[in-house]
Formats: sequence, C-alpha cells, structure tokens
Amino acid sequence: VDKALISETVMKPLADHGKNWKSPQQAFKELSGSLLPNVGVRVTRTLQNLLEDVSRGGCAILIDGVAEGLSVVVPGWVQRNPGQPDTEPIIRGPKEGFVECLRTNTTLVRRRIRDPRLRIEEYELGRISWTKVAVLYIEGLVNEEVLEELRSRINRIDVDGIGESGHIEELIEDAPFSPFPTIFRTERPDRVTGGLLEGRIAILTDGTPFALILPATFTMFFTTSEDYYERFWIGTVLRLLRFASFFISLVLPGFYVALLTFHQEMMPTPLILSIAAQREGVPFPVVVETFVMEATFELLREAGTRMPRLVGPAISIIGALVLGD
Repeated sequence: VDKALISETVMKPLADHGKNWKSPQQAFKELSGSLLPNVGVRVTRTLQNLLEDVSRGGCAILIDGVAEGLSVVVPGWVQRNPGQPDTEPIIRGPKEGFVECLRTNTTLVRRRIRDPRLRIEEYELGRISWTKVAVLYIEGLVNEEVLEELRSRINRIDVDGIGESGHIEELIEDAPFSPFPTIFRTERPDRVTGGLLEGRIAILTDGTPFALILPATFTMFFTTSEDYYERFWIGTVLRLLRFASFFISLVLPGFYVALLTFHQEMMPTPLILSIAAQREGVPFPVVVETFVMEATFELLREAGTRMPRLVGPAISIIGALVLGD
C-alpha cells in the first residue's frame, strides 16, 4: 500500500473528525458517506471480502460495535509507464503498449473507444492467485454465440493460479494440441482496438502486457498496425511481401531437396555442375544437410533471444557465418 495515501485519505479524516462522533454508527455513516476522499471506498459485510480487498492493495477500517467494514483502495505497488512494445515495433503509429497493470490497460482501450457500448466484464481466476481477467467487446458488433461460448469456457477454468495470458489461451482454445496458434496475442492497444471494431473479443490479464484477441484468422498473423496507417497501396504491397516470404520459407527447403535428389534435369547444366562441385566433400545426402541447416538456424535464433544483450550481437554474427558456410 501507499503509506502517504493512507495518511492523507484515511488517517487525516479519523484524526480531524474522530472526537465529534457520539456513536459507532455515526462514525461508520460519516466515513462511508463523505469523509473518506477516495473513490475506491467499499462497504463489506463478510471477512472474506475484506481480506480480498486488503490483498489487492486496500486498507481495512473496522469500527467496534458495527458489523460491517470499510475497504479503501490505496495501492502502492510500482508499475512501469506504457512504452513502445519490443515485440511489435512500428515506424508510424502510437508508441505506447500495454503494461502489467490491468486497470491501466483497460484505460488505454477506453481512451480509444469512448462509445458506451464497449463492455468490460471482469473475472477472478485461480483458487490461490485470484488473478483478475477482463473480457472486452463492443455490444452490437460481437457475435453473441462466440461470446457465450467464451464465458462458458472461462467459468470452467479451475486451477490454482494464472500467471500469464498464455495459461488462459491454453485452457480456452479449440485445439490445445495444435502447434499453430488459434488465438492472436498482442502488446499494442491499437491492435486490440482494431479487433474490437471488427467484432472480435479481447482478453486482458492482470500481471502481463500481452492481450488475447479471438476469434483469430490466418491473415491476422501477417498484418501489422502500420498497414492501416500508411497509404493503401503501401500497406497492400507490404502485406503481399509478407505472404510471399512465408510461402518461400515454407516451400524452398523442400523444393531444394527435390531438385537435387530427384529432378536434376530441371536445373541448368552450369548450375548443377557448380552445386555438385560444392557438395563433392559432403559425406551425407541433401535432405540431412537441409535438416541440419534448419536445426542450426533455430538453435542460433534461440541463443540470440535468450543470451544477454552484450552477447547477443556476437551470436548473430557467428550465426550468419555458420549458415553461410
């Protein structure tokens, strides 16, 4: 909790007006009605609710003789300011991204969509962690059947704790054993805003900057926010370039193996002679060479991602030399 905030919003009213109270009921009525200058004041009637509020950064006020309590929201945990996401950098467009605070993230979305039809439903998941999760959608644009199915799946989640939105993604997706993602994830509020305006649903989780957008389509994974901020023909060319790059990276290794192993007649004679001369000292077939190259590329990519920043550039340079060789 924020001790300075407690001193200003809780202790000061108690010290200034405590001597004027003639009964516990009068003290409770004035504190809950007007004396506490804080918008997050709530009357609680059970000890469990009071403990939950305290665990979220609240201050509990109990008065002898009154069978109710007051909880004042005075959180004091440190949070980082919204900055440009490292996973989705762009040149033109907003430079702010989600943070680990759920209330800040919902504010970033509400600032972009001021229509009252924007709905935010909050859930608490995890028997021990009590993680807050927000489901966002625009009433009238969202598919009600998809929304009801999502509510049903979220209500069926029964685990000890939710540490990140990836836990929710695994528990609600249609194909949990598929190696391909079926739910889109993003750190950018403008991507979430765009998805909501298309009738999709967003899920924000407290403690992580990654939001989930569903249902996801195949083309969503090849688009960026910048496509919508540039002129239409520039965005179209860039998106087509991504599709072409995906197709080349998917087909080219197999095409290379097929040509060198089974269909050498499709290649020009000077080219096939040059490749044969390069492979003269290689003791294993082309398919093994291709698998080793793919495995080496993934190994270097993982090393460059996980190594410290001071070592990462060196790994990238060595990786280029290895793959080139």
